[in-house]
Amino acid sequence: MKGTKTTAFTIASLLFFLSSNTYTQKVEVTNGITEKMTAYKHLLGNFKPDTFSITVNKQPMKLGETKTFHLSDSKLKVRYDFEYEGHRKGAKIVTFEIPKDMNSLTFTFDWKKKVKLKTKEKKETSKKKNKSNTKNKKNKKKRKKEKTRIFIENLKPINITKVEV
Repeated sequence: MKGTKTTAFTIASLLFFLSSNTYTQKVEVTNGITEKMTAYKHLLGNFKPDTFSITVNKQPMKLGETKTFHLSDSKLKVRYDFEYEGHRKGAKIVTFEIPKDMNSLTFTFDWKKKVKLKTKEKKETSKKKNKSNTKNKKNKKKRKKEKTRIFIENLKPINITKVEV
């Protein structure tokens, strides 16, 4: 009798653990960034970064490398750090929400391309813009800093965080 109760308790505990365990999404991520993409064009010529590093969900990735990630919250955080000639440096974290049906992706880098953040309140902000056409200089500067340079085809970032270096 004790053995039956223990077995039933163990099975019930195991079923509870399996049902409460969160679903993890398996995504194959390829770093499609090349050295040519990271070159910075200036009046004096093109400059290649002294250092340019990529980390995806806190795991470093080399240029052209492919890794598999298990995402529990469907979010992929891509951090890039760069430094040019010791004085122009920075870092940003770009967060993407990966659709459940996407199992492989490649991200790239571009200095010129501009993408707006993916927001759910898009309709509300367009109504606010119609009410007041004047913009505050501080708001323009904030938006200017929130440009992404990391791109995944057909996905807009949901958050961009500037990191102090």
